[in-house]
Amino acid sequence: MPVRMPYTDAYVRVEGLGGDYFSQGYKDAAVERAEELSAVLGDGFTVLTLAQNKSMITAESYLDKVTVIVWAFPAFFILVAALVVMTTMSRMIEEERGQIGCLKSLGMGKGRVLFKYMFMAAACWLVASALGVAVGLPLLPAVIVPAFDTIFFMPAVTGGLYPLMGIVSALAIAVAVLAVTYLVCRGKLKERPASLLVAGAPRPVKRIFLERVGFIWNRLPFRYKSSLRNIFRYKKHLAMTVVSVAGATVLAFAGLGLFNVAGSVTSGSFAGMGDSLKPISLVIIAFAMLLCVFVIYNLTNMNIGERKREIATLAVLGYRRGEILGYIYREIMMMAVFGVLAGIGLGALFLWAVLGYLGFGSLADVKWYTYFLAFGIMMLFTGVTDLILSPKILGIDMTGSLKAND
Repeated sequence: MPVRMPYTDAYVRVEGLGGDYFSQGYKDAAVERAEELSAVLGDGFTVLTLAQNKSMITAESYLDKVTVIVWAFPAFFILVAALVVMTTMSRMIEEERGQIGCLKSLGMGKGRVLFKYMFMAAACWLVASALGVAVGLPLLPAVIVPAFDTIFFMPAVTGGLYPLMGIVSALAIAVAVLAVTYLVCRGKLKERPASLLVAGAPRPVKRIFLERVGFIWNRLPFRYKSSLRNIFRYKKHLAMTVVSVAGATVLAFAGLGLFNVAGSVTSGSFAGMGDSLKPISLVIIAFAMLLCVFVIYNLTNMNIGERKREIATLAVLGYRRGEILGYIYREIMMMAVFGVLAGIGLGALFLWAVLGYLGFGSLADVKWYTYFLAFGIMMLFTGVTDLILSPKILGIDMTGSLKAND
């Protein structure tokens, strides 16, 4: 007959402690019951609560490290979202400067004009937040929980939703959106109605630093000289493009680097942690790419809207379709290169800080090709987004764009 080994573990369920196993009240009561049971059983027994179980401690350790990512990455998303709102509202207000001038000349106060744009920004935020919470609450657990299933025996996912983090994120974005909208509108509302009713004067072309480097400048084709002058002519566009693209690149590089690090940890106490971080890093990469598309689309759209007269002039002068597209895209791609290069450097710094808090892995675990991959992905999405806007550039009404705005 087979010999049965004696049981050395026993699970004890204590009634009356409540149903929330993770509340502090339950934990305190469990410790008290464990001490009472340990006193009854004597020195030959060890009594552990749920919180003292090794697997539970390991799971909580992993969750604490994921919490670092939960707070760090959304901060960058909110920052880049604020920049997208800034570009969108700047373009909208610039296009409606005549309408703002009419409203002010008719006696409408600054507060009522400001309320229009603040209400519009709040409405967009409300719709986007509702959509984000509705998609994110079921999507993210569906991606992350299976990763923990490979390490632990996890209980079934409950049907209840806990939207607190979604609400906190939405409120943080609301503060950023409304603050940016107020700052953009306030500057335009300071102008007199007479100046608002007149189209803004084109920015003067100034000599740039590179023009003083003759052995480089003299060898550049005219189209590149023109693009470089325009880039530094519109310093606001340059700053917003570089910062926005850099923010999206930080997230993409950090996601790719986190995936490399997670794959490099194959042994030790953090081996399971690596498996759980892989799907999280893929989600970060996907959202970074989407963010890049929105950023480039907004910035290119604003560039086109403000330079319709220039584009129409090129068409009248006989520029071909490809040359007209190159006139706009060349500048966007140059600015995107600056942003991506800055973003890769900042992304490495950001990843270094995150890994330091996580307590495992290092930048040495990031594959060398990840740097080139991050650059290639961001530039690819920049190019694809610009191509989507090709019909808008080629469809500009030359006659209407060249008419004087009296």
